[in-house]
Amino acid sequence: MEASERATDTGRPLGSTNHLKLRPERLRVDVDVVLVPVVVTDTLNRPVTGLTKDSFELLDDGEKQKIHFFSLDDDALSMALVLDISNSMVNRVSVEREALEKFFQNANPEDEYFAVGVSSSPLLLADSAQGIGDIQSQLALVQPAGYTALLDSIYFALNKLRSARYARRAILIISDGGENDSRFNFREIKALAEESDVTVYAIRPVDALPVFRTIEEKLGNRLLSGITDVTGGRTVSLGYSDNIAGAAAAISTELRNQYVLGYHPTERSHTGKSHRIKVRMAKSTDSVAVHLQYRKQYSSR
Repeated sequence: MEASERATDTGRPLGSTNHLKLRPERLRVDVDVVLVPVVVTDTLNRPVTGLTKDSFELLDDGEKQKIHFFSLDDDALSMALVLDISNSMVNRVSVEREALEKFFQNANPEDEYFAVGVSSSPLLLADSAQGIGDIQSQLALVQPAGYTALLDSIYFALNKLRSARYARRAILIISDGGENDSRFNFREIKALAEESDVTVYAIRPVDALPVFRTIEEKLGNRLLSGITDVTGGRTVSLGYSDNIAGAAAAISTELRNQYVLGYHPTERSHTGKSHRIKVRMAKSTDSVAVHLQYRKQYSSR
């Protein structure tokens, strides 16, 4: 029985992960059309708007592709929130509440949300039938406790999104990254995230940079960045006194300002072949220095 079938009540722990499905079906992309969401930001990390199809160049395995479809996507999305409520966040749960409040300010009323609590095992804090207010109410009642099964919780979020309502899917993790109690390992979760159709973002609040209380916290940035980067997202590490709520608002804005580039690969591919994608600004584009975030790999059916 899969995790999404076992946790049906709000706040109910999943318990042991021994029965989690270890190898869910990998994402394959129909080679007739490939869609690539791209976020473009300037040197101050602000979304760059007003770009056109001709602003971009796209390569598949080094071969330039013609961009057939182009849009600036602000459609409704399915979102899983992975919120660390383990003992390591006992002094930071108020930061999570503030970050969520800012994140939700850019929400589309049609968005679908799941909320997963990270403790000794994943907990389903809110399902898709519950709204933003329910998620905030649940987090307000939480008392942080337990170890940190972060990787198991990310797996649970990915698994929930496989049956989500919308094609646009994302995960926001708020955690110090101090993994210490999961059955799944980093390589397994990184591979699943890379092969999914989900963009993963993370906000990592820590007491002080670069001082850490535990070795798990010290390695937290590497763990979270390794997962977010392969999906086209990013990890933001901030000191406890920094503007963490502002970082959440910036990520929410990015999700509302994604360019979607679509193309037909020039050559049909063998089943299961892995492709490398490269997106860059066209040489003719007259703009300031920008940074592009996008998923850099897909596997064909």
